[in-house]
Amino acid sequence: MDMSMDESNWREFTDPHRRFRVDIPASWRVDQSESALTHSQQGRVWHGTRFIAKLHPPDGDENTRHMSVTIRIEQFNETPPPIFWDMPEPTDLGFLRTYRVIYDSDWLSGIVGHLRVHVQYGIQRVSRKYHPEGWQLPAPLSLGEQHRRRALVQRIINSFELLVSG
Repeated sequence: MDMSMDESNWREFTDPHRRFRVDIPASWRVDQSESALTHSQQGRVWHGTRFIAKLHPPDGDENTRHMSVTIRIEQFNETPPPIFWDMPEPTDLGFLRTYRVIYDSDWLSGIVGHLRVHVQYGIQRVSRKYHPEGWQLPAPLSLGEQHRRRALVQRIINSFELLVSG
C-alpha cells in the first residue's frame, strides 16, 4: 500500500477564509490559489472570486499514477450563471455526501446562494510533465488499488462541509 494514502491518519483542513472544511490523509498537501473571476454567457457578465484548493498525496515518482481532489468555490456578486442553460444545478450540496464514486474521474457541482461549489477528483491520472521519447505509460492500477482509492475519495467527499452560505 502506498503510505502517502494511508487511511489510518487523517487531519481536518479548513480553508484560510473558512469557506469549507474537509478531512484528508495527514500526509497530503494542499495547494491553494485565489483570483478574480469574470464569467460571460449569452451577453451577460458575472463577477466574483474563485478559490481553488487542490488536495493530493506528496509528489511521487513520475512513473506512477497520481490521484487528487480539487475543491473550487466561486463566489459571485449575485446568483451564479447556469453552467448549462437548459439544466438547473442542484441547490442542496447534500448529494456530495451521498454520491457514489464510480469512475476514475468526475466533477460534481452545485449552487448555494451566490456560491458555486465544484468538486473534481481523479484516482489514476498520469503526470503531465514532459516525457522523453520512448517513455512508457505506467501500468494500470490493480482493481484492489482502484477500489481503495475510490473509497478514499468518497471519504474525503463525505467529509466536505460548506461553512459559508453565499
